[in-house]
Amino acid sequence: MTTLILGVSSWVSAYLTPALYRKGVRVIGTFHNTFPHGLNGMITPIQWDARDLISLETLIADARPDVIVNLLHTDDTKIIEDVNNYIVKKIRNTSVLYVFLSSALAFDADLSSLHREDDVPRAVSPYGVSTVGCERAIRDAHINHLIVRIAAIHGYAPNKISRTERFLQSLFNDEVVEVDAGVIQNRLSVQRMADTLAALIALRATGTLHLGTEDASTESSFLRQLALAFGYNSEQVVDNPSPVRNLVVLPGEAYNILGPKFRSTETDTIMLVRQIPQFAKYIKT
Repeated sequence: MTTLILGVSSWVSAYLTPALYRKGVRVIGTFHNTFPHGLNGMITPIQWDARDLISLETLIADARPDVIVNLLHTDDTKIIEDVNNYIVKKIRNTSVLYVFLSSALAFDADLSSLHREDDVPRAVSPYGVSTVGCERAIRDAHINHLIVRIAAIHGYAPNKISRTERFLQSLFNDEVVEVDAGVIQNRLSVQRMADTLAALIALRATGTLHLGTEDASTESSFLRQLALAFGYNSEQVVDNPSPVRNLVVLPGEAYNILGPKFRSTETDTIMLVRQIPQFAKYIKT
């Protein structure tokens, strides 16, 4: 199997690429400015500007991928939409599997309750509206596709300081961390998320799936537990009163496909983050 990852320098790709490599998958990956860190020998890297759709046609033709994974991230939602729509058009009537990483923000028009895989997405934010539009274009094209929605991930990022690490840095520096009390999510570790996605890709799973823990919590509750796991006082996490925003994407079919070993709780997430070697320096002794 040959997989083309668009955005191979992304946080998720830093874990997805090794997970695919361990399964014997050949990975070709595009990057723009940041060369993929730590993936030497696992990928064929190709520098590519996502605004250049003409060269994307050549890239796909040369790579002849069995799977295309879109991990592009930019504040310019039009770029994402244009690339998405181009891929959808290009692979129509082929056996290529297109994997699109979506978000709980596809539901941000109604944040009063959790969201299931068969719920109809409705969004009001620019990013959410763009994401819903990409999902719709994929489904309407009747191609082989896997749309994966996630709420939040935690862990170490090799190409940037992750929000998890920023939180730990603040604790280490004896700072108070204010968080929006009303945000509810189900949070996976980035490693668990990537391993799950790699397993789905290897099986050529299709449909619209949610990846996340089977339980959920408020942002302040989760971060207090994370602080305690690293030896800090949970009172360093202070609530900032905010409206309830339910960003839980409840998993279902993904774990029916893969079995119980891929099921996860937020306690598992905290345990996995606690075990990250790069975070050992933040453990309070």
